[in-house]
Amino acid sequence: MKQMMKMLMATIFVLGGLAACGQSTEDANSGENNQSTQEQQEQLVTVEITTNNGEEAIAEKEIEIEEGATVMEVMKANFDIETGSNGGFITSIEGVAPKDGEQKAWFYSVNGEEAMVGAKEYTLEPGDTVSFDFHSWE
Repeated sequence: MKQMMKMLMATIFVLGGLAACGQSTEDANSGENNQSTQEQQEQLVTVEITTNNGEEAIAEKEIEIEEGATVMEVMKANFDIETGSNGGFITSIEGVAPKDGEQKAWFYSVNGEEAMVGAKEYTLEPGDTVSFDFHSWE
């Protein structure tokens, strides 16, 4: 009887140890999954497209980017755009463009601050929010 109790205790001890090992492996794997999910989320930017100083929304997308991506690359890959003569600025997004003689243009900002360089020159960072708005420049 004493021998059987020892074997039972040893079995419980071993099973308890295995369960603990399985749990820490599971925790480690879920930690890796959480890190992987965070890394994926960190590689996203949001692009908002509006007209008349935000009065009308045209589109909003969350877009995965690669390191070093520019605003122009993201726009070309994800929206129907047209560019000016040297390809340095956007003249039409999703078919919205100024009519002949109309003093309107596309302006963009990143994280609420008006961009001071062209879309080809602005390198995005994960988590950025890019806002394009079509409005008068008078």
